Amino acid sequence: MTLSPITLVLGGLTILVVGVVWVGVAASRRGEGGWRTPLALAGFFAACSAALYAVDASLSLGAAGLAVASLVMAVLRSDFPAWLAKAASRPLPQAALVALGGVGLIIYGLYRIDADLQKDLEDSAQVVNAASAPIDLNPSSVPAARTDHGRPIPLWVPSAGSVESLQTFSEKDYLSRMHLNARLIQTGAVDGDYNCHGWIFTGGKFWVRGSWVETILADNGYRETKKPMIGDLCVYRDGQGEVSHTAIVRGLGADGLVLLESKWGKLGRYIHNATEDHAYRGHTPTFYRTKRGTHVLAGIDNVKPEMLRGPAEEEEE
Repeated sequence: MTLSPITLVLGGLTILVVGVVWVGVAASRRGEGGWRTPLALAGFFAACSAALYAVDASLSLGAAGLAVASLVMAVLRSDFPAWLAKAASRPLPQAALVALGGVGLIIYGLYRIDADLQKDLEDSAQVVNAASAPIDLNPSSVPAARTDHGRPIPLWVPSAGSVESLQTFSEKDYLSRMHLNARLIQTGAVDGDYNCHGWIFTGGKFWVRGSWVETILADNGYRETKKPMIGDLCVYRDGQGEVSHTAIVRGLGADGLVLLESKWGKLGRYIHNATEDHAYRGHTPTFYRTKRGTHVLAGIDNVKPEMLRGPAEEEEE
C-alpha cells in the first residue's frame, strides 16, 4: 500500500492528539493507573483499523496509529520495562543480543543480495528481450532475388516504427549484460534495415528469413567443409535443426580458432569467436563453401564484390 503525504500527515496528527490527551490524563492522575486499560484500547483500535481497511486502506492508518500508541502505553505501565532493564544487565542476555544482531545482519545481507540479483536478472532479461524482439517486416517492393536455379527468394524491409524503436535501444547495455563488450570487434553500427542473412545474401540491403537459407545452400552449390577458409559461410542451427544465424569466416588461428563476422539481427556487426562469445550460444555452427565467388544472390545490384566474396581459391579435402 502506498500512502499519500496527506494520509501520513493526518495519521500523525491523530497520534499526536492522542498523545497530548494522554499526557494530560497521566499528569492529572500522577501516573496512576494500570496497563489493562490501554491494552484494551489497543485491541479496540486494532479491530477498528481492520474494519476500516476493508473499506479503504488509507482510512485504517489513524486507527492503527492509535492501536500502536495504546500498546506502547500498556507496555510502559507494566513491569516489562523494569524486567527488561534487569535482564539487559546480565552477561548472558547481552551476549545473546549481540549474536541475534549478527544473525539479523546476515539475514538482511542475504536478502539484499538476493533482491539485487533478482533485479539484475530482471533488468538483463528486459535488455535481452528488447534485443531479440522481432521487427515488423513488410514485403519489399523490388523484385525478389533469385538463386542460381532461378528460384525466387522473398526480400523484406522493416516498418518505420520498428526502425524508430531502435533509437531507444542500448547496445552497450546489452553487450555488457551478455559479458561480450570486451570480447568483440564491432564492424557495423546498430541497423534495423537488414539481418544476418540479408547482410550475407543481399549485401546488407534487405532482410532474408532463415527459412530460405536451406534453399540458398542447395541451389547455389554450397557444400559442407570441415576445414573452413577465409570467406566461407558459417550457418548456425538451433536444437531443432532450424537455421538461426549466418556468418562469414574472417580469420583462422591456432588450435582450431575461427573468427567470424556477422550481423546480429537488428543489432550491429561484429567479429567474434565461432564457438563462443556470441549471442547464439548453444547453437551449432556448420561451415559451407561455394565456387560462385560471392554469397550475394542473383538480382541484387550495386553490391561491392569484395564485400562478401567466397574463398580466393578452392581447397581439396
